[in-house]
Amino acid sequence: MYEASSYLEPPLHAPGVVLDELIGPLPQANKSQNLLDPRRAIWGYILALNRREEVTVFLTTHYMEEADYLSHRVAIIDRGRILAVDEPRNLKDMIGGDVVIVSCSDPGPLAEELMRQDWVREVKTRGSEISVYVDRGEKKIPEIVMIAEKLGVAVDSILLREPTLEDVYLKFTGRSIREEIADAVEKMRNIARRRMRR
Repeated sequence: MYEASSYLEPPLHAPGVVLDELIGPLPQANKSQNLLDPRRAIWGYILALNRREEVTVFLTTHYMEEADYLSHRVAIIDRGRILAVDEPRNLKDMIGGDVVIVSCSDPGPLAEELMRQDWVREVKTRGSEISVYVDRGEKKIPEIVMIAEKLGVAVDSILLREPTLEDVYLKFTGRSIREEIADAVEKMRNIARRRMRR
């Protein structure tokens, strides 16, 4: 279900604060028809409302890209508790440096060995992926590969990127937004199954 109409209609009055939630990602427009991306159009409207009309917008979202793009301040909330509040850049700077994501056959031994390295800030493991938080990640990739080779761990892929708000969420909650959403969906399925059995 997509809810876009409340953003596209001008307010009937001049509110000082707008509270709303984007329900889900809007479908992408057909680029071959040169139509505007409706999600970006809504983002533009929200920014214009904030800047031109000086309206404060409280936006709740599970889409970290959206929060990063639209927000002056972000609150990381987990199970009703506010864990961190700051500007997106400052939250990402808490992570520091770069994130090297290693996809491998056996992440356990590699993650343990990487945690022993003095140049590693933090290591997080999710499934077959290891997120390694380091300074100057491009210089550390060869060292990570050499450690994996010494341990006999086959590396499938390596990705280098700057920290995102998803990384901030993972740091403060211990799980990713995708895992959080998957857990919620599974809970809803279990409730539906129980009701069907009655």
